Amino acid sequence: MRKRTIRLIGAVTILSTLQILSCGGPEARKMKFFKKGKAQYEKGEYVKAGLEFKNALQIDPKFARGYYMLGMAELKQGNFKAAYGRFAKATELEPGLLDAQIQMGRLLLAGRAPDKAKEKANLVLEQDPQNEEALLLKASALLAEKDAGGARVAAGAILERGIHKPEAYLIMALAHLQEENTQGAEAALCKGIEENPESVQLQSALVEVYAKTNRKEEAIAGIKRLIELEPEKPGRKIVLASLYWDSEKTQEASALLREVIDADPKSEENRILVASFYSAKKRPEDAERELKQGIERNPKGFKLRFALSQLYYRGDLFKYIIRLKRN
Repeated sequence: MRKRTIRLIGAVTILSTLQILSCGGPEARKMKFFKKGKAQYEKGEYVKAGLEFKNALQIDPKFARGYYMLGMAELKQGNFKAAYGRFAKATELEPGLLDAQIQMGRLLLAGRAPDKAKEKANLVLEQDPQNEEALLLKASALLAEKDAGGARVAAGAILERGIHKPEAYLIMALAHLQEENTQGAEAALCKGIEENPESVQLQSALVEVYAKTNRKEEAIAGIKRLIELEPEKPGRKIVLASLYWDSEKTQEASALLREVIDADPKSEENRILVASFYSAKKRPEDAERELKQGIERNPKGFKLRFALSQLYYRGDLFKYIIRLKRN
């Protein structure tokens, strides 16, 4: 009986030990929450990810990497002020957390504080002179300060190091444009596209250069390439339609506008884009037609009804009707 009791106690002790080990200590539980949060973050589930990171921080309030990832989750949700606070806390706990320093620099740059953004870039470069993101941040800050020469030199140094990211070529091009050197800007963008053929950012900038220099055929070719890269964005076709229209290629323009409508006949946004195009081109009758057809397909479309009321309010259609009566 005694041996049986001892065996039973031993079994219970082993079971209890296994349960404790399975639960783990604070560090293990913290990392479990953190890893789960990162998995949610990678899936794009930023709210859920944020909750997991907060759980990790409840266990360890001095977990710098947890604050950094919580900041990234806030950033993805557009909560820029909250994100900055999380990054600041992360760098307070761990100044050598360079990723957080760079994110703070980017937010400072977006908040129109290029001098402070440059300070962050320099801080990172002191610890890691080859840090690509810090080099790009510094060049962007110089550009924002209207130091075109400095930005151009910084971008050139980045490219010389074999860093061929689209951002480096874009900074170089924008620096040239600040110096009113459109040829230099075009050359930088063309080289960048050669290195990054799928870059929408570079292709869009090149189209703007073509438009700025009144080279419509090149601009049209560039927009077509953008449509290939982003076929789901109707705004590209609207821009191309405008270029066609201004080049007196109205049939091609109308065909493109019809494509925008036919891609999603019930889309209020697409219909309003097309109507706005016609209104801008002084064709209020066509704008009215598109809006009314949209309302027929979507009787509860508030946005369409509001757009139609705005068309009438501006007087474009009223002027058209008066003109018809006079004729």
